[in-house]
Amino acid sequence: MGNIYKNLFITQDYEHDQLIQYASEWFDGTIDIIDFALENNDKNRLSLSWHLTDREKAQVYGSIHSANNQASLRKLQALMKEQ
Repeated sequence: MGNIYKNLFITQDYEHDQLIQYASEWFDGTIDIIDFALENNDKNRLSLSWHLTDREKAQVYGSIHSANNQASLRKLQALMKEQ
């Protein structure tokens, strides 16, 4: 089961890369990639369920305050101002 769980995210990354490649073939502009991450470690493990607990929901909502996500948010805001 552990390998299935780990490979799920690898497969999603591969599929996202493929979708970006497809988009770059028909879209004639610049495509900017901005990553937002959710920390999911042994201490704060999130379930792979659509029914998150209140603690898990708070963890998801609170993840926007991480340093990396704040940098991504600033990058997104700057790109939106350019438009």
